[in-house]
Amino acid sequence: MTHLTAETFDQNARTALKDVQLRGALKNLAATFGERRKVAMSSV
Repeated sequence: MTHLTAETFDQNARTALKDVQLRGALKNLAATFGERRKVAMSSV
């Protein structure tokens, strides 16, 4: 990944999307975030 700037965003994003571990982590986040947030809010 190159230096993080607005100009390099597109290439950095494309590179990151090829990262299998990162994609798996994001998929897991998407699958669990809503439910975990609901549980946390119910305890407030």
